[in-house]
Amino acid sequence: MNFHSSDTRPGLIDFPLPCIAHWHQNHFVVIYKISRDKVYIADPGHGKIRLSRSDFFKNWLSDGEQGIVLGLESMPDWEQDAIT
Repeated sequence: MNFHSSDTRPGLIDFPLPCIAHWHQNHFVVIYKISRDKVYIADPGHGKIRLSRSDFFKNWLSDGEQGIVLGLESMPDWEQDAIT
């Protein structure tokens, strides 16, 4: 598989979607949509959730400036059929 991965600390909003965020410093959620004032996540323990940006950042950065997100983008030469 040919993917480009990147991670970041606070500055999330420009990441390509979907991306994976470390949540409450103890598990992971998928961020699948970001609007002007809402962040939409899929949490394996709670399903799909819509949060205000402020509530999202409170949970993502629960211990201060510790938020981490992982973004994956396929590279131009990535081939779906290459996965076996």
